[in-house]
Amino acid sequence: MSDTVIYTVEITYTIIGHEHYVFDKLKNLHNKKTGRIIKQKSKNGMIGYYINGKFMSLKRLKPLLIKPPKNILPF
Repeated sequence: MSDTVIYTVEITYTIIGHEHYVFDKLKNLHNKKTGRIIKQKSKNGMIGYYINGKFMSLKRLKPLLIKPPKNILPF
């Protein structure tokens, strides 16, 4: 029998072109499809993340970050 863990993440940023990757309030990168936290890596002296199998440095990633639109509920 397997156990299931469900957690809630407050999304602060999404990545343009990669909408299933989001940053939370604690600055962790999450994959919404798999529910996993993506670890920050270092490659050739650059710090970044592997997104869809490609390395993206923080310098390339920062211009692609946008805040998600707020959902306004009528009640």
